[in-house]
Amino acid sequence: MISDNNNLESKKVNLCLTPNINARKANFEAFGDSVKFHGYQEYSLSKHWIQPSVTDTSLQKKYNLLYPFFKPRYIEKRTILDLGANSAFYCFWALQQKAIKATAVDIDEEYLDMVRKAKDYLDFENLNVVNANVMDINSPSDIVIALALVHWIYSCTALTGSLDAVVKKLANLTNYMLIVEWIEPDDAAIQFFKHINFNENIIIEPYTQEAFNSALKKYFKKVIEIGDISSSRKLFAAFCTPNEIDLSAPFPFIKPQDTILSGRLLAVNAGIEYWSFVYDAEGVIYKQTTANLALREADFLREFDSEYFPKVKDFWTENNFSVVVIEKIKGENLDNFFLKPPSQDIFLEFISGCLEILSELHKKDIVHRDIRPDNMLIRNGKPVLLDFGWAESNEHKIFTPDLLGGEERPPDGNHSDIYSMGKVIEQVNQGKYPVVQHFTNLMTATDPYLRIHDISILKSVWFSLQNYLKD
Repeated sequence: MISDNNNLESKKVNLCLTPNINARKANFEAFGDSVKFHGYQEYSLSKHWIQPSVTDTSLQKKYNLLYPFFKPRYIEKRTILDLGANSAFYCFWALQQKAIKATAVDIDEEYLDMVRKAKDYLDFENLNVVNANVMDINSPSDIVIALALVHWIYSCTALTGSLDAVVKKLANLTNYMLIVEWIEPDDAAIQFFKHINFNENIIIEPYTQEAFNSALKKYFKKVIEIGDISSSRKLFAAFCTPNEIDLSAPFPFIKPQDTILSGRLLAVNAGIEYWSFVYDAEGVIYKQTTANLALREADFLREFDSEYFPKVKDFWTENNFSVVVIEKIKGENLDNFFLKPPSQDIFLEFISGCLEILSELHKKDIVHRDIRPDNMLIRNGKPVLLDFGWAESNEHKIFTPDLLGGEERPPDGNHSDIYSMGKVIEQVNQGKYPVVQHFTNLMTATDPYLRIHDISILKSVWFSLQNYLKD
């Protein structure tokens, strides 16, 4: 990113300071308990509702596309930073969805003055209005909104000179999720205003969607293409964590918010919502769940004493939730571990470990019910099975959430750990070893009567096949 003043002077750059010069005229009206904005964003607003104008088709389309991302599961208890906020539509919307604070940043004082008037008129006390260039903002927020912005700060209102630098700046401001708009170079607005060629002499990387997508994947853990606004504009959501973190659970955090690895609604049963937070803190993993789910997990895990299961460190209950503390497994998820095909010996050891897991579950008369890649890690080449919250035994029964087991659940709807583990091995094998595929077929036959259910027989078959592969 270019920041040296002498360098800028030598290159004779020229920043655009009037981005809304060609926009509709800004205007603000108050009507009883609501207000109406006119200008680049046209919408009506009250303390409790917000509605784009039917004449502002672009804002209406964005509103419809972003509606799922402005629900409490994403917004509640989080801070919002709207860069190039204009009339602060997304700040007001987020505050209505229980965001704890929103900051509207723009360089157009006329629009910001309207926002301040609306803030005072409707008493949005948690809205902060800032007149500043995006590049001068350095304090991060949980959620960053950057709509119709990237092409401006590429070489027009700022001097990044590359999409990598643009996305890196946005990533540095984002704690959880970035909502960003991509605009193609042949978009009518870019063709008219020449944003991406405003300061051609500072450009160090072409303005292409390929470069934009590459930068998003470089600086974020997960990227979702939300949808098209038009033929030349589309929205993306980029996440700093691989797992969704929904903070709207009805219980307090037991560890700092920035240590949360995942947070989500697990299931609803008999009118009760079952939630889970997982924290990475103090060198261990804390799992906080509704009711006694965490205690159930602790009870099941304490049955095992082998390298294939995490060790329980502590557990307790508080009010309407329970907590289990388990060791932090120093390993990799299956996708990362098998991204580069391992040696045959390592792969065979992995399969043997999977069968040992099944054997130990069988000995303890425990059915995990949710064996899938997301619930397994590889430590020292061996699989470790996690997440026993929905496990069952003859003494410990629990309801079955919808979709429990995912794609690894047998097609007849029952739960079979052998079937599920076979599906995991099948995914990892990807047809590389035909003998392994034949073996997993014995575990995953669609007809349960053709499936091997006896783990001792499976282990015996595998022992023979393993020797065959090694010869």
